[in-house]
Amino acid sequence: MLRVLLADDEEIIRNSISKMIPWESLGCELVGAAANGMEAYNMICDSYPDIVITDIKMPILDGLELIERAVLLDKDIEFIVLSGYSDFKFAQKAMKYGVRYYHLKPTRREDLEETLKKISEDARIRAEKEQQRRESILLDLKYPLQKSLLLESLNSPLELKKLFHNYSGFLKFSPEKTAFCLCSFLEEPQLSAFLTDIFQFLKKNGIAMLFPPVYVKNNLSLLLRIKDLTAESALNNYVLSRSYPGQTVGYETRFYHYGSLHEALEVLIMKVSRYGRILFTDPSGRPEEVRNSLTEPLKIGKTEETVLHASETAEIIQALREIFSPVNSLITAQVIAIRLLLQIQNQGAESFLHAQDLQNLYTLSSVQDILDFTCDLILKQRFAAKGTASLESPVEKLKLYVDQHLDSENLSLKWLAEHLLFISVGYLSKLFLRTEGEKFSEYLNKKRMERAKELMRVYHNTNIQDIAQEVGFGNNPRYFGQVFKKYTGITPSEYMQKL
Repeated sequence: MLRVLLADDEEIIRNSISKMIPWESLGCELVGAAANGMEAYNMICDSYPDIVITDIKMPILDGLELIERAVLLDKDIEFIVLSGYSDFKFAQKAMKYGVRYYHLKPTRREDLEETLKKISEDARIRAEKEQQRRESILLDLKYPLQKSLLLESLNSPLELKKLFHNYSGFLKFSPEKTAFCLCSFLEEPQLSAFLTDIFQFLKKNGIAMLFPPVYVKNNLSLLLRIKDLTAESALNNYVLSRSYPGQTVGYETRFYHYGSLHEALEVLIMKVSRYGRILFTDPSGRPEEVRNSLTEPLKIGKTEETVLHASETAEIIQALREIFSPVNSLITAQVIAIRLLLQIQNQGAESFLHAQDLQNLYTLSSVQDILDFTCDLILKQRFAAKGTASLESPVEKLKLYVDQHLDSENLSLKWLAEHLLFISVGYLSKLFLRTEGEKFSEYLNKKRMERAKELMRVYHNTNIQDIAQEVGFGNNPRYFGQVFKKYTGITPSEYMQKL
């Protein structure tokens, strides 16, 4: 649902639009109605709307000034301007801020509904494209993550259920019945040719490969989704009919059936875990050697505990350095990083790890880069979680940042959630209100007014415009004056005269 904020100083218009638009059927939710620009701006800070319907002429902060300030908070907000002015200069100024929809009053319900439908459709198309982008990233990550899962499983065969759970957010394990096809007496010199033929046969016959083929000691394991016994028999006959130069014996196949890919993978891991040298097949059918030699699982487990429960940043950094310091292999470093990140991801209440993060991880070219990247992500997650005195809670970190950046015009819950705390804005909004007992906009304005009064006391001769800029009002001293009077009862000039 798209979140909509309505801003108009005429109560009859606010009530009329609020009631006449079928918000839900348009994929929208009305989250607030403001009587002036100041109220609207504060609601944008607190309620992070996707769409703002605003009048041009409003007290305290007019519609164009509201748009000018709001785009600094969130450049993705769609504005629908309602105006009694047909003068092109108003529309031209609105367009300068990216406004695409401009309606003259009185606004027809049909016109406003049509605009909301257009915005909703654009949002749907953007969401679909973003979903396609994420799916493309996950597709690129599928093989590296499958290889990482195999290596972790080989070193921690008693933790398979936990590992499958950790990876399930990025690898979609098939819940369907899985056929385990074991091809025996396949010698390594013939492996590449055999895999090429098998890949072509499976594709031609609609048999899905659920996990990359694993080869150990003349045995190739295939985990497949086979539609019926006819297809299974065809695969069996095809394997038995294969013959390659240098082949010394005929092939054999055995089929085992399991209720899910999880069950089949558990059996596969137990079968191959005693071998030191394993060949894992990439999507092109090329065998790649992996070795059962990851850093000791016990040591990694201790690092996980340290990261999850440490009260000091330095303690986390030291634990990560210790686990990565003996690592020379890039693949091993990737596997360790993935294990730590997925384990921490599944311990937290808020998701912090995204497919793009994993894609970035696999582009790194040194163990040190992987260590630094992992450390950065983990520390961000710890800062975002409810923490200790050293690792602040999100609200404490937010308040510290606000105190240090009161001159910034882009302080909003959405910006802080996405760029500072890396948590959802909805979660942050509820947490701030519960912790502080007031909305973020109220807290922010109070802090700004306290700083403004402090600056006025120290610098008696400073003009109001400079004070406004220092406390986040940019080049809008008039709006600063309105907010100052709301919180103090007098204008900035009157306050300075009393000093």
